Amino acid sequence: MLTSFADRRDRVKFAAAYGDPDSGITTGPRAALWPVCVDKLTYTGNAAIKSDIANFKAGLQVAGVEEGFMTSIAPGSASRIANRHYKTDEEFLFACADAMREEYKAIVDGGLVLQLDDPSIAENWDMVNPEPSVKDYRKFSMVRVEALNHAIRGLPEDRIRFHLCWGSWHGPHTTDVPMRDIVDVMLAVKCRAYSFEAGNVRHEHEWKVWQDVKLPDGKLILPGVVSHATNVVEHPELVAERITRFTDLVGKERVIASTDCGLGGRVHPQIAWAKLESLAKGAALATRQLWGSAAAREGTSTMAKSKKASARVTSATREEAAEADAAKNKTRRTAIKTAAARQTAGKQFDKTRARTIQAHMKARGRRQQAKRDSR
Repeated sequence: MLTSFADRRDRVKFAAAYGDPDSGITTGPRAALWPVCVDKLTYTGNAAIKSDIANFKAGLQVAGVEEGFMTSIAPGSASRIANRHYKTDEEFLFACADAMREEYKAIVDGGLVLQLDDPSIAENWDMVNPEPSVKDYRKFSMVRVEALNHAIRGLPEDRIRFHLCWGSWHGPHTTDVPMRDIVDVMLAVKCRAYSFEAGNVRHEHEWKVWQDVKLPDGKLILPGVVSHATNVVEHPELVAERITRFTDLVGKERVIASTDCGLGGRVHPQIAWAKLESLAKGAALATRQLWGSAAAREGTSTMAKSKKASARVTSATREEAAEADAAKNKTRRTAIKTAAARQTAGKQFDKTRARTIQAHMKARGRRQQAKRDSR
């Protein structure tokens, strides 16, 4: 049974740090109200996913990018809400799988690579209190993998990749389950490629797992080589070093350099762009080391084109943001002028009122003097 966020073992262990707003620990915005399942689950996002796919593909076309991927939550993570309808948690889990299958199919049918985000496979470990045995946890997690494989049955494996992470909050993470204990659980997902954290200080050392674990034939890995867990921008040489650790073990044709997890919301956008640039430079450096200078020049050229394309893609967003800022500034200036006008009017009113009171007092004084004189 999963515990609440407040009762997670990492949070309990570092209660003072989690409770101190100046500690540097951030868990991201928390929803005021969490969804609760009270009836049979059905998928209602058809129009939304259709719009997302169309908008994303239009952006890819403008950028001149041939292929893109779109993320969707896996059943194991989708089912981590309260259930008041289904008799068992497993029944609820598979209901999530049946509902989410529609979204998975829409993404693949739309010509995009489907990335299944499932932090639950690793992160649930910290949400079982007290700590379970590795054997029991693996059994618990495999049910979630079975539900995911049920949801993607019949879909082309080469158009699907799986993302594993230990949660994206900025915290100690000393209670994370080791990669070695769940790597075969991850590899049980029926997809082409596997994305996982490998660029942060808690999990970087786990590249050594692949010294003992054989990557199945035809599969790829996407290790994180830049991280969402720090504002420090990784040096391209470090990125290249991280890449070649994996290529030396599984083969240079089977590694795609990636980020640990999503950067948005975890680091400032300016830092995120710098990390992506370092990722591209590090990949070009690794390419030069692995394939030679000709391939590296081609990679550098592609990187330059990608940067220009990214600039084109983001220019509209930046223009919209600039327009929004201008509108906000205009509204702010109008508000300031209005406030100033009100203040001026208030001062004028106060002056007028003061003169009226003074005139009244003078007139009253003259009347009183006239009465005294008449006596």
